[in-house]
Amino acid sequence: MYVKYRRVGDTLYLDKDCGPIMILYRGTELDDDGLPYINDKEKDAIAAFCAYITKFKEGMRTNNPNIIAYAQELKKEWVRLCDAARVTEYLSQNDMNKILDAKTSWNRKVFNKSYKPVK
Repeated sequence: MYVKYRRVGDTLYLDKDCGPIMILYRGTELDDDGLPYINDKEKDAIAAFCAYITKFKEGMRTNNPNIIAYAQELKKEWVRLCDAARVTEYLSQNDMNKILDAKTSWNRKVFNKSYKPVK
């Protein structure tokens, strides 16, 4: 059950007494330097973008069509790595259940029924 609340500073005020409640939240994971943590796939996508921008600017500055063509190849690689970075590294059983609802034929998975092989 979701509860309506107001947040004032670091305190939550509830509209009614609900007894014990559990607060779930999502925080940003930080590395040792205090920067947001990125995984390897995101790192590769950022590096490919930096390489693409650097080569594209160099090609425009020197008016060299070979460098611009190479930059276009780097752009394709960057787009591919961005697509890969959008896929999470960990899929929960609920995520897999949603995927199987959409992708699996009826004789192996019953639509809208939970499929959790691990108990």
